[in-house]
Amino acid sequence: MRNIRLVISYDGSRFYGWQRQKKSPTVQETLEKRIKEITGEEISLAGCGRTDRGVHAISYVANFKSQTKLSPEDVKNAINSAVAPEILVKKAETADVLFHSRYGAKKKIYRYLITGTRCPFLENYACFTRKVPDRETMRKAAVFF
Repeated sequence: MRNIRLVISYDGSRFYGWQRQKKSPTVQETLEKRIKEITGEEISLAGCGRTDRGVHAISYVANFKSQTKLSPEDVKNAINSAVAPEILVKKAETADVLFHSRYGAKKKIYRYLITGTRCPFLENYACFTRKVPDRETMRKAAVFF
């Protein structure tokens, strides 16, 4: 049994977060279905955390255990060849059997984009506000998050 670690980017606009749900599409469910097609195994993909509906990720870490003989690079390429276009596996590698993406996380970085200028390319990725908040006030408030 091997433990495969994935680094994933995704646009969460049409997903209801990371974690599997009964009636709504999620990133975890989408990837698990594709991995089952590749390996023939029912796997459980563990993520480094949960995200809400519409949240995006640049380098989200997940892992799963599998008996596949495919190399991690082949797993990555197979997932990317037919998964939803909003999801990209950037990296796949064999991890220590005890590695768990959530419990092994050393840090998480959250980035919030706030702009005073509307831009159609940022519609799903930034918060538009007519009056941009004072930077120093925002820095002080960020401590509480």
